[in-house]
Amino acid sequence: MMLRLIFILPLFLSGLVACSQDTASTNSKSVTELQVVKTVAEVSPPQSKTIVASIGDQTINLQELDTAIQFTLFDLEWRKYQLRKDMLNRMIAQRLQLFSEDSSEALISEILLSPPPPPRIQLPSDKRPIKGERDAIILMSVFCSYQSSHCARLQTVIKQLEEHYGKAIAFNFYDLPQGFHRYGVAAANAYHCAEAAGSPWAYQSALYSDVSKLDKQRFMNIAEQLNFDLINFEHCLDESSYQATIKSDMDMANNMGLGSVPVIFINGLYTKGAQSFEAYRFYIDQELAQLGYDFKSAEEQTPTESQLPILLLATTVSSHATGNENTSIALVKLPESEQEANYKEGDFIFENVQLVKIETQRILIDNQGALEFVVLQSSMGHDLDDIASDILTQQEPVKASDSEPSYDDEALAEEMKRREIPATGEMVLSKEWLESQLINQGELEQHFYNADHVVEGHHLIKLNEIVDQRFYNTLGFKTGDVLLRVNDQWVHSGQNPLWDSLAKEEKVTVMIMRGGYPVRYDYNIK
Repeated sequence: MMLRLIFILPLFLSGLVACSQDTASTNSKSVTELQVVKTVAEVSPPQSKTIVASIGDQTINLQELDTAIQFTLFDLEWRKYQLRKDMLNRMIAQRLQLFSEDSSEALISEILLSPPPPPRIQLPSDKRPIKGERDAIILMSVFCSYQSSHCARLQTVIKQLEEHYGKAIAFNFYDLPQGFHRYGVAAANAYHCAEAAGSPWAYQSALYSDVSKLDKQRFMNIAEQLNFDLINFEHCLDESSYQATIKSDMDMANNMGLGSVPVIFINGLYTKGAQSFEAYRFYIDQELAQLGYDFKSAEEQTPTESQLPILLLATTVSSHATGNENTSIALVKLPESEQEANYKEGDFIFENVQLVKIETQRILIDNQGALEFVVLQSSMGHDLDDIASDILTQQEPVKASDSEPSYDDEALAEEMKRREIPATGEMVLSKEWLESQLINQGELEQHFYNADHVVEGHHLIKLNEIVDQRFYNTLGFKTGDVLLRVNDQWVHSGQNPLWDSLAKEEKVTVMIMRGGYPVRYDYNIK
């Protein structure tokens, strides 16, 4: 009987607590809301030296325990912060709604809830390669797996950070393939083999360009395009030469309590998950300020006129408004070579000179950290907004057949814009290899057949039976893929710019539809 009473009493008390909370929420709603937004700092934690276990004459205190699980504890605090922030936003919206109903006065809301400070650790220094300047003030240490789609999407953000911070930021990479990543270890080993061959970053970018296919044939295809010694490279793959190196990284990550990827440390400051450019920028800017580093991005610098031998002959400027993002082009002539070439934003004109921005009458370049401009030599610059407007007003709509689905340019472009994904990596293609393959263009075209969809009055092109086709496999294509666009041109039965682009361009972007979803491949032809 006593045991039954002891068991029932907590249930009874919990019921009373629940009832009292309901009453409080009814009678004093504002008090309940204020309790919800208490920050972590308002809760008094136990003393860090509190003994939590003893083994013989040895003890474990709370500080030791919390240090061992510091990242997991921070993840919990971060989740609490997110819950509080979401609730706070809803509460503010409700209060503003109530005030707007009672008064016409403008109200200013101020959010004082702060995120929890992330823990910081000291990663061991070693001889792993650094992407960027070795003495950069910001070092981002990335724990990732080459089979992780989250790590693949992170590459776009890394590229944004590289472009924004320039020489102020550098990266190094740690292997953390997940247990369920069947090819994660093999891909990491291939990367280290490429590192030994002298091209780690081009190889890494190629791996991330398609994380759905990470087998030996793909590893060898990438190595061939980078002109590696294929016998030595294949031996490195077969012998799993860097198994111990990969295991060392994995053991270190496990000892630190790291779980899913990606995990990034910004100068040792812990951040989890693939976050946005703005999120990483928040932490980096804080770090730069604390270190007293007066950083100015290219957008914030005042450019000076360049003295480099660069002639700007023409510009074609696109904007976000027309959906032509990243298609601005600058036609540049270099007096030394007497050759004209098209460049996009982010391309390198010389080894240490990068094209930063294309404007109608000039281009901005990063000349070894200094922002400079090159003025257009003639009034040939134009804006794609104006061109697009002219085309749309002059072009008559294409009539579709009654029996087949059809899309006009504008509708399909809008659909692609909604579903398009950014490039996760770039694959180098050997110009010599491409020339040898394109000789057999007629044979390659035998794998084309008409898809059901129609654009510009023509059928889109679908690839068939290319499992054993070395050319298409190297490019990453699969049987059933539908070719959509090559650079800024449609691909269909009436025109196929794939061949000319691969033969003549240095940068080629191919958009395909695979299983109803868009897939993007970027190629750098050398």
